[in-house]
Amino acid sequence: MDKCLIGWNDIEYNKEGRCCCNCKHQQTLYCHPANTTDGLDGIISCQARTSDGSKLFVCGTLGRLIVFQHQHGMCEDHNFKTKGE
Repeated sequence: MDKCLIGWNDIEYNKEGRCCCNCKHQQTLYCHPANTTDGLDGIISCQARTSDGSKLFVCGTLGRLIVFQHQHGMCEDHNFKTKGE
């Protein structure tokens, strides 16, 4: 398990290093050739980006898909990735 204190920037309450970047719910958002929006169009091996070039990620938790621009963050449903995830 990789610790990251960027997401929950609170060492006192986050001794385990919980962050979106080490959560099993975070996935990379990829492009699709049928998309017409800049940053979302392209081949499926390219990561989707915002208009300013920020990479996009998606979190699949709590019965929803949530798109976000930062790899690091926090939420109440954090679950550490298991080895190989």
